[in-house]
Amino acid sequence: MSEEDVENRKSRPELIDAVTGALYEFVLLTLPVALYVALESFVKEDWSYFISSPEWAIATIFLAVQAVTLYFKNLSRIGRTNGRAFGGLVLLTLLIVVVSSINALESLRAHGVGSSAALWVRLALFLLSVVMFFALVGSGRYTFLKKKRE
Repeated sequence: MSEEDVENRKSRPELIDAVTGALYEFVLLTLPVALYVALESFVKEDWSYFISSPEWAIATIFLAVQAVTLYFKNLSRIGRTNGRAFGGLVLLTLLIVVVSSINALESLRAHGVGSSAALWVRLALFLLSVVMFFALVGSGRYTFLKKKRE
């Protein structure tokens, strides 16, 4: 690692802490689901099930709910709350939770994976939740750490 890289790390500790904190929370939320789905895939001897399992809808719900919770927790700790933003994010989270729940239910009724459309919807919702999670948790933590440092 060059001296310039070391200096950049020293000058931006909040960014590194925010990213690692978000990554830590992400692993805590998704690892149990990933382990369960991996075990189920192993027992079924079908590793394609790891990607297509309806249980990923549960991880989507965990991520969406925790993203908003952690974001506003960090912002409220420094007195920065916005009712409109909170309401909008809660509505988006509610929409993700409802659609993910319906998607998981329909896939389970189809005895497992469900249709390819259900799989694509589940994947899109999961990716949306991942992006939303890192954006909200990372920015909330970064804002908190930056304000705390001042």
